[in-house]
Amino acid sequence: MTTQPTLQMIDPATLIIDTNVRLDPKQDRAFVASIRQHGVLSAITGQADEDGQVHVRMGQRRTLAAIEAKRDEVPVMVLPAATSEDEAARIIEQLAENDHRAPITDHDRVAAVDALTGMGLSAAQIQKKTNRPKAEVEAARRVNGYAYAREQVEAAALTLEQAAVLTEFEDDPEAVERLTTAATEGRGFEHTAQRLRDQRDRDALEDATAQELAKEGITVLDFPASTESEHPNAVSLNYLVNDDADRSDVTAEDHRTCEGHAASVRIVPTFEGDEKWRAVVTYCCTDPAKYGHRDRYAAAGTEKKKAADMTEEEREQAKAERREVIENNKAWASAETVRREWLATYLTRKTAPKDAAKVIGTALAKGWRGGAEVDHQRTGAMLGELGIDASEQAVEKASQSRALVLVLARVLAAYEAQTDRSDWRHENASTRAYLTWIATQGYDLSEVEQRAAGQDT
Repeated sequence: MTTQPTLQMIDPATLIIDTNVRLDPKQDRAFVASIRQHGVLSAITGQADEDGQVHVRMGQRRTLAAIEAKRDEVPVMVLPAATSEDEAARIIEQLAENDHRAPITDHDRVAAVDALTGMGLSAAQIQKKTNRPKAEVEAARRVNGYAYAREQVEAAALTLEQAAVLTEFEDDPEAVERLTTAATEGRGFEHTAQRLRDQRDRDALEDATAQELAKEGITVLDFPASTESEHPNAVSLNYLVNDDADRSDVTAEDHRTCEGHAASVRIVPTFEGDEKWRAVVTYCCTDPAKYGHRDRYAAAGTEKKKAADMTEEEREQAKAERREVIENNKAWASAETVRREWLATYLTRKTAPKDAAKVIGTALAKGWRGGAEVDHQRTGAMLGELGIDASEQAVEKASQSRALVLVLARVLAAYEAQTDRSDWRHENASTRAYLTWIATQGYDLSEVEQRAAGQDT
């Protein structure tokens, strides 16, 4: 049996096309017409089996086009018979070859990684042998483990990266549906994913904190409280005093012996440190009047109107307003994560956008006025958070084009540093201008950011 490849002229109809990493050969009329007129100019690579039949190893599209063009013969570089050990090499070579031609699809990549994994190759081995990014290989492996995500990639409804995000929430059908809808609509996918991640983290922290309180025998109330809850008269200890005579504070420690001792848990952003969220425990009394406590503001005539004393319309309005604030503050925190990740990536570019000079000039002029329109004092800290080195030394070493990007980075970091979660409620001209501009650069504003930018959602 020969051990050297040989160039042979073979009837394309007799060639055997095995499973190929390119699942869709992407034939087009122009390509078939070229094969019909000129023939196959670049030899197909084939491999003989033990029976002498030739299997196409590289050149699936050329083979199919030659058959459709009714060519009698095509040039084939025939390799000697393969062993079963060559199957992984075949897939890897097909990936490499196709990457330098018409790019293969995400579906092709997922299928190829699945096949290589089935042959016992680890993620590291696949990454090394295919020279594909580690993140891509890991994403493909995750997608292969979740049937719905793989189906969406096969249907070209989701990209590989989006499908990989779906795998984070495969045990949450509602979250998967929201993400699929965002991907289908073509906007808001990253924001939706980040909100879901943040909600998951908040829920986990809230549950853990509530369990610790329950272990201490403390009743845990919903936050915010409502008239439909089990304890509609619950009031924070901050609003209570022990009696009308001494009006001493009702402390959490002293209140532990009260039958109405309870607590509510809410999760808020930390705004500092490595942890994004922290749990705030508010101690309450489930029924202050029943257990002998008094409203500390009653004597001053400023007693807050209780939910039980409100009309149904007032209660609904108060609940809606409170719910809107809570939800939009959460949305802002999630959007901030996505926005800063986008900004960090955007500022790695080598050249500045065409209107960079105008943005820089306007920001510097406003900052020099001494007001808070563009606060440059927190720029350094924000650049550090974004991972951008825009120091004097970095600017000196940079090319002219990159140096302008670094100046732009300082301006955008100044804008970003002064954004605030209240900007969606209270107009901030600086934030509005900043968000409007980055949207022109390709950033996908979330709904709460659209409100801050003065846009209709």
